[in-house]
Amino acid sequence: MTTFTTHDGRTVDGSSEEWRHECEARTVLRMPTSERQAFINLVGKRRGDEAMNQLRNTVQRMWTDDAAHELLALQRTDLLAAEQRLERIGRNDELGKRLREGIERRMQEIISTTTERAA
Repeated sequence: MTTFTTHDGRTVDGSSEEWRHECEARTVLRMPTSERQAFINLVGKRRGDEAMNQLRNTVQRMWTDDAAHELLALQRTDLLAAEQRLERIGRNDELGKRLREGIERRMQEIISTTTERAA
């Protein structure tokens, strides 16, 4: 049995319906936006409303999770760049200290949010 990890962290058999559904949703996400709804509607015509709604919900959840993860990664990158700028300009006064504390606090929030999403 070959196992794979789904987008939401579950381990499933590579020949299972769960994995087929995961692959189908990933395929839909790679489609141009203009083609996604047409494909989802086709699934509804061929396999019924339940399959269509399940696919739509999975695609939406994957898209939302990916967007949130990318946003957190961008915020982390921005914070690291801000910290490097503070170091370059030698901001060691009270303002520099407060800025560094704010950066550190926000980094901890991002790490905490990322960890919660992975759990």
